[in-house]
Amino acid sequence: MILSVDFNPLLKRRFTLNHIQNNAVNVPNYISNGPGGEGIELTYFLNALNEKSVTTGFLGGVNGTIINNCLESDGIPNEYFWIKDETSEYINISSIDENIYIKSNEPRITRDEYEGFMALYNRLILDSKMVCIVGKLPSNFPNEIFFDLTLNANLINRKCLLAIKGEGLKYSIEAKPHIVLLDKIQLEEYTNLKLDYEYEIIKAGNYIIEKDVDILVISLGNKASIVLTKDFIFRVDVPSVEIPEDQPHFGYMLGGYALSMERGYDFEMFLKLGQACGIVNSLKHKEEIDMSDIKRIMSDIEVTKFNY
Repeated sequence: MILSVDFNPLLKRRFTLNHIQNNAVNVPNYISNGPGGEGIELTYFLNALNEKSVTTGFLGGVNGTIINNCLESDGIPNEYFWIKDETSEYINISSIDENIYIKSNEPRITRDEYEGFMALYNRLILDSKMVCIVGKLPSNFPNEIFFDLTLNANLINRKCLLAIKGEGLKYSIEAKPHIVLLDKIQLEEYTNLKLDYEYEIIKAGNYIIEKDVDILVISLGNKASIVLTKDFIFRVDVPSVEIPEDQPHFGYMLGGYALSMERGYDFEMFLKLGQACGIVNSLKHKEEIDMSDIKRIMSDIEVTKFNY
């Protein structure tokens, strides 16, 4: 089982209209509600590929209840810690010529809720083979929790895979996760350097590898990644696939790496599968994705290996 942790699940609401009229009542042609957030989407993705994944984090209020009901209805394994505050919602009002996005405030987590979640997490990792931690923390949450999550997984020999945002990244790296996935901007923020050239990116990334991180994936967008290990540098390119979005889905990408590890694929397959999973959502809606779509993308991915 692969455990997925995301502290910012969302209730996603979409209202689709032909045109948005100002100062008038707008009646949508189509309404959809469903759970979202990189951790939940990672779990949906892995289960769709016949790999059991359980999602956890915090849920609360009416929005949390709707998310929980959706997960149960879709057969998605989950175990959340329930909080007093309301889970965030993300609203997209979409028309032919306009998109409006609205996001509610993040929930506030109390100290008791934090401690309750840690007890839940420590129980869940006992039954997990690895842990994927994605997203960012609620604004009032201590950044050190990412250190604790990673360390607790390491203590019982569970590999920890991270794709997190914000200040918590530097704390988690100190706990020596197995994989860190980030983009160039995050690497610049972590090192306090402006990185204009590939050799500068590699040198800065090596600073994280020296912290005893086993694999560092630096996303350069949907078309490429630089991957560092203690011994080698890999360039992963997708030269011939037309991709409508600029950035990969980090939840799916991390899920691809976890899936590869769980199934014992070699390292080149590991790199191709992760990159392909990260970009497949640009080409297919999540309900339509299957392994054949991912394999088609993988066939166009080129991996180049370099020595330090």
